[in-house]
Amino acid sequence: MGAARAQAASVLGPFGSLVLAGLTPEPVAIADSIGFCFDVDQVRGPYGSEPEHVEQLVGLAAAGRIDLGPSVSAHVP
Repeated sequence: MGAARAQAASVLGPFGSLVLAGLTPEPVAIADSIGFCFDVDQVRGPYGSEPEHVEQLVGLAAAGRIDLGPSVSAHVP
């Protein structure tokens, strides 16, 4: 969520890293870009995965160890 990302970015210390998880169409906005650059902060995103990560995720869901229901926003036929 945009609000959570903005809050997380606002509390980074010097050389801090904001690591995003999940995807959203909302842009990432840095309110204090001068302070962000001065502190040498980073925004990182783990977009993409290796085939074994998908296999692990499917295995965890199949075993009932995680519920992916809340992560599903649409079904594509």
